[in-house]
Amino acid sequence: MTREDVLYISDMDGTLLRGDATLSPASREKLKRMLGEGLRFTVATARSHHSALQILEGVPLNLPLIANNGLTLVAPDGRVIDRALLKPQESRLMIEAYLEAGLLPLAMVMEADGSQRVYHPPARDEYQRQYLAGRSSDPRLREIDDLYEVVEMPVVSINAKQTFAIMNPLCEKFRQAGIGCHFSEDIYTPGLWWLETGNAAGSKAARALQLKELTGAKRLVCFGDNLNDLSMMEAADIALTVDEGKAQVKALAKYVIGSHERDAVVRYMEKLWDEKESLS
Repeated sequence: MTREDVLYISDMDGTLLRGDATLSPASREKLKRMLGEGLRFTVATARSHHSALQILEGVPLNLPLIANNGLTLVAPDGRVIDRALLKPQESRLMIEAYLEAGLLPLAMVMEADGSQRVYHPPARDEYQRQYLAGRSSDPRLREIDDLYEVVEMPVVSINAKQTFAIMNPLCEKFRQAGIGCHFSEDIYTPGLWWLETGNAAGSKAARALQLKELTGAKRLVCFGDNLNDLSMMEAADIALTVDEGKAQVKALAKYVIGSHERDAVVRYMEKLWDEKESLS
């Protein structure tokens, strides 16, 4: 097996990126070089493809990226290859549950051309007002008085963030209804948990295996740090994590490769790529 037979897929926040949600200049240059030499690499992220591509601007990805926790598969030029949409009844169920819990749900709508809008109801309290104020520059945001209007739109996900005690019962309710849930603590606001919900057919694992088949790779190597990476890491031939990875992730990983603050993912790939080593 040659080095070109390996497909590498990395989570972004907390794994490939530094704590300030940026890719270091060193990692950027190393990725440029290795991708130019034939490295098979892409990312799998909870971010939208717009956000991911903005962070990775200048990195010449040659494979689709997995966005929205696997709900969308997008070409490096922003073209949507596939999107897993919610059924209207699923969207209605979640909107009702979120609003009854006093939360601020964010409903992401994606058209076939990849354009996105994120609808939300009016803020109910100071926390919600501050949250929206911090994202006022996001051109996708749309306030809507009646969030139920989105149920007939192409909804990819409906997400909310609050404490574990508030979000966990909702997660269980949605899972029992057959809705896919990605539930993990926000690494940027410890103590608050994101519940990201969507079509159960969309996951990082399913997309990673899809790309493995598409590329003909003989080995799938995945890097992750948080609970929403577990399915992808379980699907990998080799799973790797960083020093900051959650305990459940470290228990699944074959190796802990160093800190994401020190470019652990790219340095690890570089070592294998340049020395033409095989993972074992």
